Amino acid sequence: MNEDGKMLEAILCAMEVREEFENMTVTELTNPIQLMKEQKDSVQAINPTVFDATLKTMRWSGFFRYIKRKNPVGWENFLQQLAPVKVIPVVKTPTKLGRK
Repeated sequence: MNEDGKMLEAILCAMEVREEFENMTVTELTNPIQLMKEQKDSVQAINPTVFDATLKTMRWSGFFRYIKRKNPVGWENFLQQLAPVKVIPVVKTPTKLGRK
């Protein structure tokens, strides 16, 4: 295939991807944890780095909930020690996906 043919093929492919993207809809998950359990390998394959970070975050969250429940006084002391700590840089995390 010559260069013009490759370019035309790339343009057609990009147009198909764009059309699929524009026709996508956002589906609210009622139980995302269950989905992750049932389809762990598929979900992880989408973006392994993000999946692993999410898994670590869930584990830390569970650990902190356990500590808070088992040792409320120690938890309050821990929070008081964190109060003066400044988070740098301050990052605003997007919380909504824009829709058309």
